[in-house]
Amino acid sequence: MSFLGSIGYLMAGSGLKEVLSVVYAPNSVDKMLDGHAYARAVRGHILLHLALSKFVAQDMEIDDHTDDYIQRYIEQIIVQNVSYEDVEGSTVILESYIEQFNGILKKIQNRGPTAKLWVQYFYMVSIVKDFIRSERLGDWDGHLKAVKKMLPFFHASGHFLYAKSAHLYLQDMLKLKNNMDEQAFKKFTDGFFTVRRSNKFNCGTWSDMVIEQSLMKSMKSEGGVSRGRSTQESVLSKWVYGMYAINTICEDVEKFCNISLDTVDQHVDTKDSRIKRDNDDVNKVIEWLTIHNPFPQTNKIMSISNGIIGNDEINCCDAYEIGKNLMNKMVGIKFDNFKFKRANRVLPLLSVKSSIKVHDHSVPIDPLLLFQRISLNTRFQDNLDEYLKYELSPYPLAIYDDVGMRKTNKSTLFKCFKSSIYEMDTSNATYIIDGGFLLHRVIWHQDDTFQCIFNKYIAYLKKHFGSNVIVVFDGYNDNSKNIKVMEQFRRSEAFSGSFEVFFNKTMKVPISQEKFLSNRSNKNRLISTLMQKLENINIASKQAQDDADVLIIETAIEEAYTRKTVIVGEDVDLLVILIARTPSQKQIFFLEPGKGNVDTKIYSSTNSMDHYNFGGEHILFLHAVTGCDTTSTFFNKGKVKVLKLLENRPDLQSAAAVFKNQNCSVQDIFEHGIKFILAMYGAQKQVVSIDNYRYITFAKLTRNNKPVKLSSLPPTNSATQQHLLRVYYQVQIWLGNKLNPENWGWIMNNNVLEPIMTLLPPAPDELVNMIFCNCKKGCGTNCSCKKIGIKCSIICGHCRGQSCFNSSSDNALDDNIDTLDVFTMKACIVERFNRTLKEKMFREFTARSSYNWISILPSLINEYNNTKHRTIRMTPTQADLDPTSVEIKTRKIINRKNSLKIGDYVRINTYKSVFTKGYLPSWSAEIFKIIKIN
Repeated sequence: MSFLGSIGYLMAGSGLKEVLSVVYAPNSVDKMLDGHAYARAVRGHILLHLALSKFVAQDMEIDDHTDDYIQRYIEQIIVQNVSYEDVEGSTVILESYIEQFNGILKKIQNRGPTAKLWVQYFYMVSIVKDFIRSERLGDWDGHLKAVKKMLPFFHASGHFLYAKSAHLYLQDMLKLKNNMDEQAFKKFTDGFFTVRRSNKFNCGTWSDMVIEQSLMKSMKSEGGVSRGRSTQESVLSKWVYGMYAINTICEDVEKFCNISLDTVDQHVDTKDSRIKRDNDDVNKVIEWLTIHNPFPQTNKIMSISNGIIGNDEINCCDAYEIGKNLMNKMVGIKFDNFKFKRANRVLPLLSVKSSIKVHDHSVPIDPLLLFQRISLNTRFQDNLDEYLKYELSPYPLAIYDDVGMRKTNKSTLFKCFKSSIYEMDTSNATYIIDGGFLLHRVIWHQDDTFQCIFNKYIAYLKKHFGSNVIVVFDGYNDNSKNIKVMEQFRRSEAFSGSFEVFFNKTMKVPISQEKFLSNRSNKNRLISTLMQKLENINIASKQAQDDADVLIIETAIEEAYTRKTVIVGEDVDLLVILIARTPSQKQIFFLEPGKGNVDTKIYSSTNSMDHYNFGGEHILFLHAVTGCDTTSTFFNKGKVKVLKLLENRPDLQSAAAVFKNQNCSVQDIFEHGIKFILAMYGAQKQVVSIDNYRYITFAKLTRNNKPVKLSSLPPTNSATQQHLLRVYYQVQIWLGNKLNPENWGWIMNNNVLEPIMTLLPPAPDELVNMIFCNCKKGCGTNCSCKKIGIKCSIICGHCRGQSCFNSSSDNALDDNIDTLDVFTMKACIVERFNRTLKEKMFREFTARSSYNWISILPSLINEYNNTKHRTIRMTPTQADLDPTSVEIKTRKIINRKNSLKIGDYVRINTYKSVFTKGYLPSWSAEIFKIIKIN
């Protein structure tokens, strides 16, 4: 289970969760990747392993004779005409093809870090299968080999306790022959090291699984000690000793009732229904992988599900090599002396967007987990207004999600524009065609020749628009200053199964249109050739340096001085820029072609927004601030809603106007932009601080007993400022002004511009370090996680939430095992207050026949504060007025000589957290022997 957790950590953010979610529910997949839900995890990984095998096998060369032999052999296996020994022996015949398969895997690994990561995953699942096979069959050598193969990945994934213990285990087992009776060792290695309930071939079971399936099953089922019985030693003894006698009675009762529990020779996985389900699920996985290629030819490491690209720090694809290096550092060092460092762990792709610094190390973390742990901290409660100035999540949830910028459906903005209802005379019109629209509008198919494709584009233009046409394409050569590159990558990753195609006019298209156009190099090459073809037939064409929207509008305005002009496209950005930039004395039309049941619509630059009191004056700002291709949308803040806000609040129009000023100061941008965003969130006019309003909103939600979603709160001041810088930059670009994007909310990373989320860390260092402990021994009473009443987690420094006194790990401690500790935290004064208040409340509940505590709480507190207390000899109100007069009643502490000595047998007091009920057992049922006295 720990190794399954290692796989989940190394593949976090790679797309593994998404592909397994095709078969299982996403919440179940989270458990599977954490190392729990063992049966589901094993099945899911094996199905994905099979799907990946099919992708690799496509490149294998198998002659017809061997193919027929393999098909017949598989049929014989299915009808059970061959033994396991025959199957094992057949590997000699297929050895050359196994070598060929492994050779293809190595070639695929050389395609780049992404392919290497998924080949590494394939190898890790193979280790899991070898480990299970060895245990089931009783193969001792195979068991040790599998454990040895796991070691580098334990180190790389930070499963240090297993890495350390597995080393020791492996060393001891290799010396077992020298420390064990020869006959016993022979039986042990001949298959008796595993537990068997029968002589069936594939029935070996892990010892801990046997305990769970037998002893623990009886203890937890009806009649067991955990169902209403006590856990005292006497009860446990009676129950254990009575099991033997009760077993005979159970057998007689079953015989009397003619009921028996038997097993059949058929394994559950060989049932027809299970085979059908497995086949269906494998096909689903293959279909998903066909769209999201796990073995792309790229020198970047990226997620195959959402296209997020890792930086140089992401090294999960090198987990095996890094793990081997860490193993070598252990050589020659004693078990107790070797110290692991969390900084040596590899970083998965998940840490690109969801990482924070804990104890000076970058750690990937779920945003919800971070906020939950922070909100439980008492320091957070005391300084709520200060801490809410931080996002309290790895990224600003109001304007980002786990993929990147939050995206909105831009086309909803079309509802705000009034289309023209009269017939337009287009006999002498010039059509400005959006090249991106054209490439996707004309449908062509796989196996069409490229000459045929170019002819289809030309025929479409002549049929619908005649010869007065100018086609304007996007540019894809220079990414260094293109802020739309991230969005283009995001869109193309929906078809990441594409590859680069070098074509000529007679060549047939090897892939579908969507996959071909999702590759930037393919699209750029197709545009270059198509522009040459258009030039040959006297159809004008242009190509922008990056995004073509501004060039399309400028071309249309230039043409409008000589003849009627119509822009053709589907992107609402074009209509927005057209309305904002067209001179008042000119009229340009925007044609949105229909499709299917959707009618063709025509919009005019002069009257599409004349039903609003601000006309089209502020449409650029509205579109940018509520989310476009290069800016984020706000969670739950739609474009139509914000547009109506501007119409109802004329005072906000001056704030919007600031963003059109070419030389506007950054301070003015922040002041007026934050004013507008506060209005979007419903703040009163006098509110000027977005951090303060974020605190007010949080307090309001908690006061109304509503669940608090951080995404529903306004972003912090720092995140808002970066968003406003990007909004200003985009408005200026639409207006035709050139600015340096790196001065306006963007940063260059791997020659690609990425948005700056915020300049502040997710939370203050002192707060983050408090909610994730760094305990080196056991996580006892001084553990910072235990002090705030939460379990240690995978983010914690040394324990990683696995094998400490404050762990919730299912594979380390059972829920019903008592935790014993010689030091217990006490809170008797607070406990006494809780008990007194609760007693008074329940008296009122009984008298009023109502559990409404809100109305009575103030009077109860007032009564408590004006009641004389025995410990301070006055009321709390008097003590608050004059703290110096308080006399604390003290007890004399007498130091008694310790009467215990080494070798004595004692009970240990049961660990009790703060406010544990006093009537629960205080001492252990177990008896311990003292071996050391400090």
